[in-house]
Amino acid sequence: MSEAATWALAIIVAINSLLIGAIVLALAKLNQGLADLNEKVGPLIEQAERNLAQAEAATESATKRLDQMMARVEGMVDHVSGSVERVTDRAEEVATEPLIAAASTMAGVTEGLRTYRAQSPGQSAAEEGTDG
Repeated sequence: MSEAATWALAIIVAINSLLIGAIVLALAKLNQGLADLNEKVGPLIEQAERNLAQAEAATESATKRLDQMMARVEGMVDHVSGSVERVTDRAEEVATEPLIAAASTMAGVTEGLRTYRAQSPGQSAAEEGTDG
């Protein structure tokens, strides 16, 4: 190999060594930056984890209370629904009985008047004359 080729190879090896050294320095600086960032972010992550745990506990507690309230409301709705049904049934009975009695009385009075008219021929004729 010639002396020029040897020098060329030496220059190439030196340049490659400089490039590798620069890459090593850049990676070391990047590693240091990531370590600094990890130091700053680590406590934030821990705080976020604690906050999430507290939020989860609060959510579970609220869910339990909400379930209890829903059960109570459901019981109250069932109770009120039953009460409304009983009141409606009773109101129907109370309103229906007098109406049936009144209808029966009116039917009896009507039948009595028919019977009276049928037995009083003079009265029927007089009524027919005044109607027309």
